[in-house]
Amino acid sequence: MELLEITKEELLEPWFDHLATVFENTPRSYFVRHYQNDTTRDFKAIQVLYDTQANTIASTLKVYLREVYVNGSKVKMGGIGEVSTKVQYRGKGLAKVLLQHALDFMKAQHIQISTLLTGKAAPLYASMGWVHNTRFLSKQSLSLREFDSFVSNFSIQNTDFSNEEQIGQLKEIHERFSIQFNGPVVRDIEYWKKWTQSESSLAGNFSFVMFDQNAPPHKLIAYLCVIWSPNFDGIKVKDFAVDLTHNMEDRREEVLRELISHSLKQTQPSKEILAQKESDVVSIVWPTPIARKIFPAVPVEIEKQEGFMYRFVDENPNSIVDLIQHGDNELTSRHLFWDIDKF
Repeated sequence: MELLEITKEELLEPWFDHLATVFENTPRSYFVRHYQNDTTRDFKAIQVLYDTQANTIASTLKVYLREVYVNGSKVKMGGIGEVSTKVQYRGKGLAKVLLQHALDFMKAQHIQISTLLTGKAAPLYASMGWVHNTRFLSKQSLSLREFDSFVSNFSIQNTDFSNEEQIGQLKEIHERFSIQFNGPVVRDIEYWKKWTQSESSLAGNFSFVMFDQNAPPHKLIAYLCVIWSPNFDGIKVKDFAVDLTHNMEDRREEVLRELISHSLKQTQPSKEILAQKESDVVSIVWPTPIARKIFPAVPVEIEKQEGFMYRFVDENPNSIVDLIQHGDNELTSRHLFWDIDKF
Protein backbone atom coordinates (compact mmCIF):
# COMPACT_ATOMS: atom_id res chain seq x y z
CA MET A 1 0.00 0.00 0.00
CA GLU A 2 1.44 3.36 -1.03
CA LEU A 3 0.58 6.84 0.26
CA LEU A 4 0.08 9.12 -2.73
CA GLU A 5 -0.60 12.76 -3.40
CA ILE A 6 -2.83 13.86 -6.25
CA THR A 7 -0.52 16.16 -8.17
CA LYS A 8 -2.50 17.10 -11.27
CA GLU A 9 -6.08 17.51 -12.41
CA GLU A 10 -6.37 14.31 -14.48
CA LEU A 11 -5.63 12.21 -11.41
CA LEU A 12 -8.83 13.54 -9.86
CA GLU A 13 -11.05 11.44 -12.13
CA PRO A 14 -10.21 8.07 -10.50
CA TRP A 15 -10.54 9.79 -7.13
CA PHE A 16 -14.08 10.92 -7.99
CA ASP A 17 -14.83 7.39 -9.25
CA HIS A 18 -13.61 5.92 -5.97
CA LEU A 19 -15.82 8.26 -3.92
CA ALA A 20 -18.88 7.45 -6.02
CA THR A 21 -18.20 3.73 -5.56
CA VAL A 22 -17.85 3.88 -1.78
CA PHE A 23 -20.67 6.38 -1.20
CA GLU A 24 -23.05 4.56 -3.51
CA ASN A 25 -26.07 6.65 -2.49
CA THR A 26 -24.30 9.93 -3.27
CA PRO A 27 -23.95 10.99 -6.91
CA ARG A 28 -20.47 11.52 -8.34
CA SER A 29 -21.48 15.08 -9.21
CA TYR A 30 -21.68 15.89 -5.48
CA PHE A 31 -17.94 15.30 -5.03
CA VAL A 32 -17.06 17.06 -8.29
CA ARG A 33 -19.13 20.08 -7.23
CA HIS A 34 -17.52 20.27 -3.80
CA TYR A 35 -14.05 20.06 -5.31
CA GLN A 36 -14.65 22.63 -8.04
CA ASN A 37 -16.28 25.15 -5.69
CA ASP A 38 -13.74 24.76 -2.90
CA THR A 39 -11.87 28.06 -3.18
CA THR A 40 -9.04 26.91 -0.86
CA ARG A 41 -8.53 23.46 -2.36
CA ASP A 42 -5.02 22.04 -2.27
CA PHE A 43 -3.83 18.81 -3.89
CA LYS A 44 -1.75 18.09 -0.79
CA ALA A 45 -4.93 18.11 1.30
CA ILE A 46 -6.15 14.98 -0.51
CA GLN A 47 -4.68 11.89 1.15
CA VAL A 48 -4.72 8.63 -0.85
CA LEU A 49 -3.68 5.09 0.02
CA TYR A 50 -3.13 3.25 -3.28
CA ASP A 51 -2.96 -0.51 -3.82
CA THR A 52 -0.20 -0.73 -6.42
CA GLN A 53 -0.78 -4.42 -7.07
CA ALA A 54 -4.50 -4.04 -7.79
CA ASN A 55 -3.92 -0.62 -9.38
CA THR A 56 -6.75 1.02 -7.43
CA ILE A 57 -7.42 3.53 -4.69
CA ALA A 58 -8.00 1.68 -1.42
CA SER A 59 -8.77 4.54 0.93
CA THR A 60 -8.79 8.32 0.90
CA LEU A 61 -9.78 11.51 2.71
CA LYS A 62 -9.67 15.24 2.09
CA VAL A 63 -8.86 18.13 4.40
CA TYR A 64 -11.03 21.18 3.75
CA LEU A 65 -8.99 24.28 4.54
CA ARG A 66 -11.17 26.84 6.29
CA GLU A 67 -11.23 29.58 8.88
CA VAL A 68 -13.97 29.66 11.52
CA TYR A 69 -15.06 32.15 14.15
CA VAL A 70 -14.21 31.16 17.73
CA ASN A 71 -14.66 33.60 20.62
CA GLY A 72 -14.65 36.60 18.30
CA SER A 73 -11.50 35.61 16.41
CA LYS A 74 -10.74 33.86 13.12
CA VAL A 75 -9.14 30.46 13.68
CA LYS A 76 -7.62 28.17 11.04
CA MET A 77 -9.63 24.96 10.78
CA GLY A 78 -9.16 21.69 8.90
CA GLY A 79 -12.40 19.94 8.00
CA ILE A 80 -12.21 16.19 7.49
CA GLY A 81 -14.29 14.93 4.59
CA GLU A 82 -14.49 12.23 1.92
CA VAL A 83 -13.20 9.58 4.36
CA SER A 84 -13.79 6.41 2.35
CA THR A 85 -12.38 2.89 2.13
CA LYS A 86 -13.40 0.26 -0.41
CA VAL A 87 -15.16 -2.74 1.11
CA GLN A 88 -12.31 -5.19 0.47
CA TYR A 89 -9.83 -3.01 2.37
CA ARG A 90 -11.86 -2.31 5.48
CA GLY A 91 -10.76 -3.51 8.91
CA LYS A 92 -7.07 -2.95 8.11
CA GLY A 93 -6.67 0.41 9.85
CA LEU A 94 -6.25 2.40 6.63
CA ALA A 95 -8.50 5.26 7.75
CA LYS A 96 -6.42 5.67 10.93
CA VAL A 97 -3.26 5.90 8.84
CA LEU A 98 -4.83 8.62 6.69
CA LEU A 99 -6.18 10.53 9.69
CA GLN A 100 -2.70 10.61 11.22
CA HIS A 101 -1.27 11.90 7.95
CA ALA A 102 -4.06 14.49 7.86
CA LEU A 103 -3.12 15.66 11.37
CA ASP A 104 0.54 15.92 10.33
CA PHE A 105 -0.50 17.93 7.27
CA MET A 106 -2.65 20.28 9.39
CA LYS A 107 0.17 20.82 11.88
CA ALA A 108 2.48 21.79 9.00
CA GLN A 109 -0.18 24.27 7.85
CA HIS A 110 -0.43 25.73 11.38
CA ILE A 111 -4.10 24.76 11.58
CA GLN A 112 -5.40 25.03 15.12
CA ILE A 113 -8.59 22.94 15.22
CA SER A 114 -10.22 20.22 13.13
CA THR A 115 -13.86 19.30 12.70
CA LEU A 116 -15.91 16.64 10.97
CA LEU A 117 -19.46 15.36 10.71
CA THR A 118 -20.05 11.65 11.16
CA GLY A 119 -22.51 8.95 12.15
CA LYS A 120 -21.56 5.34 12.77
CA ALA A 121 -17.83 6.06 12.40
CA ALA A 122 -17.72 8.20 15.57
CA PRO A 123 -15.73 5.58 17.57
CA LEU A 124 -12.97 5.70 14.93
CA TYR A 125 -12.60 9.46 15.22
CA ALA A 126 -12.90 9.38 19.00
CA SER A 127 -9.95 6.98 19.10
CA MET A 128 -7.95 9.63 17.20
CA GLY A 129 -8.83 12.47 19.55
CA TRP A 130 -11.95 14.04 18.08
CA VAL A 131 -14.76 14.62 20.58
CA HIS A 132 -18.49 15.27 20.19
CA ASN A 133 -19.69 18.86 20.20
CA THR A 134 -23.48 18.88 20.22
CA ARG A 135 -25.29 21.06 17.70
CA PHE A 136 -28.67 22.10 19.04
CA LEU A 137 -31.54 22.70 16.63
CA SER A 138 -34.87 24.31 17.53
CA LYS A 139 -38.20 23.53 15.93
CA GLN A 140 -40.72 26.34 16.40
CA SER A 141 -44.31 26.57 15.19
CA LEU A 142 -45.46 29.91 13.79
CA SER A 143 -48.85 31.09 12.56
CA LEU A 144 -49.11 32.48 9.04
CA ARG A 145 -51.84 34.85 10.23
CA GLU A 146 -49.26 36.64 12.33
CA PHE A 147 -47.18 37.22 9.21
CA ASP A 148 -50.11 38.81 7.39
CA SER A 149 -50.51 41.42 10.12
CA PHE A 150 -47.20 43.10 9.30
CA VAL A 151 -47.11 46.37 7.37
CA SER A 152 -43.79 45.86 5.64
CA ASN A 153 -41.16 48.52 5.09
CA PHE A 154 -38.94 45.92 3.51
CA SER A 155 -38.12 44.96 -0.05
CA ILE A 156 -37.17 41.31 -0.63
CA GLN A 157 -35.66 39.73 -3.73
CA ASN A 158 -33.78 36.61 -4.75
CA THR A 159 -30.09 36.71 -3.92
CA ASP A 160 -28.09 37.86 -6.93
CA PHE A 161 -24.67 36.26 -6.62
CA SER A 162 -23.50 38.04 -9.79
CA ASN A 163 -24.04 41.46 -8.20
CA GLU A 164 -20.68 42.55 -6.78
CA GLU A 165 -22.16 45.26 -4.55
CA GLN A 166 -24.81 42.94 -3.13
CA ILE A 167 -22.36 40.13 -2.39
CA GLY A 168 -19.95 42.61 -0.79
CA GLN A 169 -22.67 43.83 1.58
CA LEU A 170 -23.79 40.27 2.22
CA LYS A 171 -20.27 39.24 3.19
CA GLU A 172 -20.05 42.14 5.65
CA ILE A 173 -23.36 41.57 7.47
CA HIS A 174 -22.79 37.80 7.58
CA GLU A 175 -19.39 38.33 9.18
CA ARG A 176 -20.71 40.76 11.80
CA PHE A 177 -23.55 38.38 12.62
CA SER A 178 -21.54 35.14 12.64
CA ILE A 179 -18.70 36.41 14.81
CA GLN A 180 -21.04 36.21 17.84
CA PHE A 181 -20.95 32.41 17.66
CA ASN A 182 -18.41 29.59 17.61
CA GLY A 183 -17.97 27.49 14.49
CA PRO A 184 -19.35 29.51 11.53
CA VAL A 185 -17.13 29.39 8.46
CA VAL A 186 -15.38 32.63 7.47
CA ARG A 187 -16.33 33.45 3.88
CA ASP A 188 -14.46 35.67 1.47
CA ILE A 189 -16.00 37.01 -1.75
CA GLU A 190 -14.85 34.05 -3.85
CA TYR A 191 -16.36 31.60 -1.37
CA TRP A 192 -19.69 33.45 -1.62
CA LYS A 193 -19.59 33.40 -5.42
CA LYS A 194 -18.68 29.74 -5.73
CA TRP A 195 -19.47 27.58 -2.70
CA THR A 196 -22.39 29.53 -1.22
CA GLN A 197 -24.01 30.22 -4.58
CA SER A 198 -23.72 26.58 -5.66
CA GLU A 199 -25.07 25.10 -2.43
CA SER A 200 -27.93 27.60 -2.13
CA SER A 201 -28.96 26.97 -5.74
CA LEU A 202 -29.55 23.24 -5.31
CA ALA A 203 -33.03 21.89 -6.01
CA GLY A 204 -35.45 22.82 -3.24
CA ASN A 205 -33.24 25.60 -1.84
CA PHE A 206 -34.25 29.25 -1.89
CA SER A 207 -32.15 32.28 -1.04
CA PHE A 208 -33.38 35.84 -0.40
CA VAL A 209 -31.94 39.22 0.56
CA MET A 210 -33.82 42.06 2.25
CA PHE A 211 -33.54 45.83 1.88
CA ASP A 212 -35.06 48.49 4.13
CA GLN A 213 -37.05 50.96 2.05
CA ASN A 214 -36.44 53.69 4.65
CA ALA A 215 -32.67 53.22 4.49
CA PRO A 216 -30.22 54.47 1.85
CA PRO A 217 -30.82 52.85 -1.57
CA HIS A 218 -29.57 49.29 -1.98
CA LYS A 219 -28.72 48.98 1.74
CA LEU A 220 -28.87 45.25 2.43
CA ILE A 221 -30.02 44.41 5.96
CA ALA A 222 -30.74 40.66 6.03
CA TYR A 223 -30.30 37.37 4.19
CA LEU A 224 -31.98 33.96 4.43
CA CYS A 225 -31.46 30.59 2.74
CA VAL A 226 -34.07 27.87 3.36
CA ILE A 227 -35.15 24.48 2.14
CA TRP A 228 -38.71 23.19 2.37
CA SER A 229 -38.89 19.94 4.34
CA PRO A 230 -41.84 17.63 3.62
CA ASN A 231 -40.90 15.65 6.74
CA PHE A 232 -42.47 18.23 9.05
CA ASP A 233 -44.39 20.62 6.73
CA GLY A 234 -42.06 23.51 7.27
CA ILE A 235 -38.78 25.10 6.37
CA LYS A 236 -35.26 24.43 7.52
CA VAL A 237 -32.97 27.45 7.74
CA LYS A 238 -29.64 26.66 6.07
CA ASP A 239 -28.11 30.12 6.40
CA PHE A 240 -29.09 33.47 7.91
CA ALA A 241 -27.69 36.88 8.81
CA VAL A 242 -29.10 40.24 9.83
CA ASP A 243 -27.27 43.57 9.88
CA LEU A 244 -26.46 44.43 13.49
CA THR A 245 -25.38 47.98 12.69
CA HIS A 246 -28.58 49.22 11.04
CA ASN A 247 -30.74 49.85 14.11
CA MET A 248 -31.81 46.23 13.89
CA GLU A 249 -31.33 45.11 17.48
CA ASP A 250 -35.05 45.47 18.26
CA ARG A 251 -36.27 44.48 14.80
CA ARG A 252 -34.69 41.04 14.34
CA GLU A 253 -37.97 39.21 14.93
CA GLU A 254 -39.82 41.45 12.49
CA VAL A 255 -37.12 40.97 9.86
CA LEU A 256 -37.05 37.21 10.13
CA ARG A 257 -40.84 36.87 10.17
CA GLU A 258 -41.00 38.90 6.98
CA LEU A 259 -38.31 36.77 5.34
CA ILE A 260 -40.05 33.55 6.39
CA SER A 261 -43.38 34.86 5.15
CA HIS A 262 -41.83 35.72 1.80
CA SER A 263 -40.14 32.34 1.46
CA LEU A 264 -43.39 30.51 2.22
CA LYS A 265 -45.35 32.59 -0.27
CA GLN A 266 -42.78 32.52 -3.07
CA THR A 267 -41.40 28.99 -3.07
CA GLN A 268 -43.48 26.61 -5.14
CA PRO A 269 -43.24 23.52 -2.87
CA SER A 270 -44.48 25.44 0.14
CA LYS A 271 -47.32 27.14 -1.79
CA GLU A 272 -48.64 23.78 -2.99
CA ILE A 273 -48.41 22.11 0.42
CA LEU A 274 -49.80 25.06 2.34
CA ALA A 275 -52.81 25.16 0.01
CA GLN A 276 -53.68 21.63 1.17
CA LYS A 277 -53.15 22.26 4.89
CA GLU A 278 -56.14 22.88 7.14
CA SER A 279 -53.97 24.68 9.69
CA ASP A 280 -52.11 27.94 9.06
CA VAL A 281 -49.30 26.85 11.39
CA VAL A 282 -45.93 26.05 9.87
CA SER A 283 -42.70 24.88 11.45
CA ILE A 284 -39.25 26.35 11.20
CA VAL A 285 -36.10 24.43 12.16
CA TRP A 286 -32.87 26.28 12.75
CA PRO A 287 -29.88 26.46 15.12
CA THR A 288 -30.92 27.02 18.72
CA PRO A 289 -28.45 29.87 19.41
CA ILE A 290 -30.23 31.87 16.66
CA ALA A 291 -33.72 30.86 17.80
CA ARG A 292 -32.94 32.10 21.32
CA LYS A 293 -32.03 35.50 19.95
CA ILE A 294 -34.87 35.97 17.45
CA PHE A 295 -37.93 34.25 18.96
CA PRO A 296 -37.09 33.85 22.67
CA ALA A 297 -40.76 33.69 23.71
CA VAL A 298 -41.85 31.03 21.19
CA PRO A 299 -41.88 27.45 22.63
CA VAL A 300 -39.41 25.11 20.99
CA GLU A 301 -38.68 21.44 20.52
CA ILE A 302 -34.96 20.80 20.88
CA GLU A 303 -33.07 18.34 18.69
CA LYS A 304 -29.54 17.33 19.61
CA GLN A 305 -27.18 16.50 16.73
CA GLU A 306 -24.21 14.54 18.02
CA GLY A 307 -22.45 14.01 14.68
CA PHE A 308 -20.23 17.10 14.91
CA MET A 309 -16.78 16.31 16.32
CA TYR A 310 -13.83 18.62 17.01
CA ARG A 311 -10.28 18.35 18.22
CA PHE A 312 -7.26 20.55 18.70
CA VAL A 313 -4.65 19.71 16.08
CA ASP A 314 -1.82 20.13 18.58
CA GLU A 315 -1.97 19.02 22.19
CA ASN A 316 -3.99 21.48 24.25
CA PRO A 317 -4.94 21.28 27.93
CA ASN A 318 -8.23 23.11 27.34
CA SER A 319 -11.53 21.41 26.59
CA ILE A 320 -12.58 21.72 22.95
CA VAL A 321 -16.22 21.33 24.07
CA ASP A 322 -15.96 24.30 26.44
CA LEU A 323 -14.21 26.33 23.75
CA ILE A 324 -16.82 25.73 21.04
CA GLN A 325 -20.04 25.33 23.00
CA HIS A 326 -19.62 27.27 26.24
CA GLY A 327 -21.45 24.46 28.03
CA ASP A 328 -23.13 21.31 26.76
CA ASN A 329 -26.75 22.48 26.94
CA GLU A 330 -29.15 24.36 24.69
CA LEU A 331 -29.33 27.40 26.99
CA THR A 332 -25.64 28.24 26.89
CA SER A 333 -24.32 26.68 23.68
CA ARG A 334 -22.79 29.08 21.14
CA HIS A 335 -21.97 26.31 18.67
CA LEU A 336 -23.19 27.26 15.19
CA PHE A 337 -22.38 25.56 11.89
CA TRP A 338 -24.57 26.41 8.91
CA ASP A 339 -25.78 23.58 6.67
CA ILE A 340 -24.76 25.62 3.62
CA ASP A 341 -21.11 25.10 4.66
CA LYS A 342 -21.26 21.33 5.16
CA PHE A 343 -18.63 19.31 3.32
